[in-house]
Amino acid sequence: MTFPTLIEKLTNDSILSDVRESINFLEREMGIDTRRINTLGFCVGGFGSALCATKLNIHKMISFYGAGMVKYRDGFGLQPILGSLKQIKSQCLLFFGEMDGSIPSEEREEIRSKLKEAKVKFEMKIFPSSGHGFFCDERSSYNAEDSKTSWEILTSFMKE
Repeated sequence: MTFPTLIEKLTNDSILSDVRESINFLEREMGIDTRRINTLGFCVGGFGSALCATKLNIHKMISFYGAGMVKYRDGFGLQPILGSLKQIKSQCLLFFGEMDGSIPSEEREEIRSKLKEAKVKFEMKIFPSSGHGFFCDERSSYNAEDSKTSWEILTSFMKE
């Protein structure tokens, strides 16, 4: 008997539920003004960040190499969100590596096209010498220079 991994159990609805509950907690228990909530994620978290921006009132969305937005990926319980990108009301910042085989240029262009079509305010940064996971210093795909540059872009975006 095989058991599904956590990633296989993860669904769009479960991500939304968890984030919605976290936002409610911050507002209810901590008294935080949740109109300024931002999401940030890497890989599946990057997908989750974008997903939340399609359904929740998110101020700014940051996604690092959010795979699965355009096409279903085997082994994942997540559904693509390309058609929902038009619902985004937040400012968006997306990072990708040009050499990322899991998010080819055609998919990045589909994302760009949908966001432009919906008049979403966004920036998409593509790093020519990086692949998937370029920000993670525990991976062979780590790129210190692109990590530093992307962090500088991210912090500037957050200060706007």
